Amino acid sequence: VISPSLDIDGVRPLAALRSRGVGCVAITFDARAFVEWQRDEERRRAGLPAAGPDSDADAATAKRVRGLRHALSEFDVAVHTLAPGGSLAEMLAG
Repeated sequence: VISPSLDIDGVRPLAALRSRGVGCVAITFDARAFVEWQRDEERRRAGLPAAGPDSDADAATAKRVRGLRHALSEFDVAVHTLAPGGSLAEMLAG
């Protein structure tokens, strides 16, 4: 499953597949890093320096990421996180 969602509601259905002999791997996106990358790219195009991180947004996102990782690990679903500039092929091969 490849998704940018941090919602844990989809975890239980993935776990149900395991009882049917279907293995699952979750690919998530580092949402915070993608938002920062986009913001900084827009600033670079405008000739401005990169902006600093938004610590309030980072804390809320980090909490949701931890919750998702915990929920997936409870059901032994492997999780890989893709960041901007990352290679999906390399991540899955490694």
